Amino acid sequence: MSQLITDTRNKLAKMASPDEFEALATAVLREAEPAYASIIHVGTNADGRAVRSPVDGITIYRAEGNRRLLMGQHTITARRGLRAKWLDKTTGDVVKAMRILAHELDRNAVEGATLVLACSCEPSEDLIRDVHAAAGPA
Repeated sequence: MSQLITDTRNKLAKMASPDEFEALATAVLREAEPAYASIIHVGTNADGRAVRSPVDGITIYRAEGNRRLLMGQHTITARRGLRAKWLDKTTGDVVKAMRILAHELDRNAVEGATLVLACSCEPSEDLIRDVHAAAGPA
């Protein structure tokens, strides 16, 4: 593994500011995927400080002629706490996104959604599989 990758992983894992990580994750999403360039970072205020919001980033974009909701959730939660952060049945990031999607589907505002979960550490493979299972069929 290259030193750059190792250094990047180490720096991300040591990030202590959720504000800085959210800004970084949002910037990476905007740059990495053209359809995500319009994501609005609703998880921070004008001073760049984290604020309460059901999601950290949101936009609606077109894919194959359909309007899709894009939601982003960013966290510096340690690996041992990611399962609860993402999959808690009442406050987890997946459940919060599913509530928003259900509302938008009821209003016929979108035809589907994508949820991007960004974390400052490498999640376990079983957690990744469980997140996909919790999201339901594609």
